Amino acid sequence: MEEQTLGALIGKPYEAPEVQAFVAPLGKVDIDEEIGAPQSVYYTFDKARVTMLTDVRSKRVTHIIMEAPQGKRAYPGKLPFGLSFTSSREQIRQALQREPDESTPYFDAWEMGDYTFHVAYRAGSIKSFVFQSG
Repeated sequence: MEEQTLGALIGKPYEAPEVQAFVAPLGKVDIDEEIGAPQSVYYTFDKARVTMLTDVRSKRVTHIIMEAPQGKRAYPGKLPFGLSFTSSREQIRQALQREPDESTPYFDAWEMGDYTFHVAYRAGSIKSFVFQSG
């Protein structure tokens, strides 16, 4: 799924066909209504290292989190903006064709209109790619 499509899922109902098309190949889902209570419901696809959060009331997607691979567990799809989990900060900035709107030692964030694209870092490596509501 293309990065523009992933960003477009933010704000869509979890049951929307395009959201279901994204989650279908991710495998078994664990639904946790307590961890993010009272605001969010967590849909965790452990084998794919993907977590999707929805708003409790509207049931709309607020976050898509793709975590770095761990052992055999990894996101099976194409990563956003042609990136990989081994991309450097400079490569990410080049791929996004601009400096981040916000940057700390732990993350970079780009405002993309209807959503924000975050790259989180741990010990100099990419920890996760996150699409979240703006």
